[in-house]
Amino acid sequence: MEDFLKKVAFLGLGTAAATREKISKTVEKLIKQGEITASQGKKLAEKLWADAEKTRKEIGRKIDEGIKAGISKAGFVPKKDFELLKQRVELLEKRLASSKLKSTQKKTQKRNIQEARKISRKTHVRSRV
Repeated sequence: MEDFLKKVAFLGLGTAAATREKISKTVEKLIKQGEITASQGKKLAEKLWADAEKTRKEIGRKIDEGIKAGISKAGFVPKKDFELLKQRVELLEKRLASSKLKSTQKKTQKRNIQEARKISRKTHVRSRV
């Protein structure tokens, strides 16, 4: 997937360079033919380049939307959502471990109290005898 995206990016760069070159050549041709002045040519080139750039950005946005929709449809979650879920799971695991530790401590404490009572009863019974 990463290679594909790199290829698309390079294709976009190549297309942008080719577009700029084509615009320049077309404007130069118009200037040489006397159709427009150099000043008009500069303005025309800037406008054509701005329009091409706007179109390129719009196409890029639509490609991004398509990729996101495809990823979503495939059942993948965005990395930031995954990281948030991972943090929540880690927090819950810590809470569970802490809860188990407290439960174990309570059980141990209860057993110790019961043992102490048994010992106390035995000594109490022996002292009566």
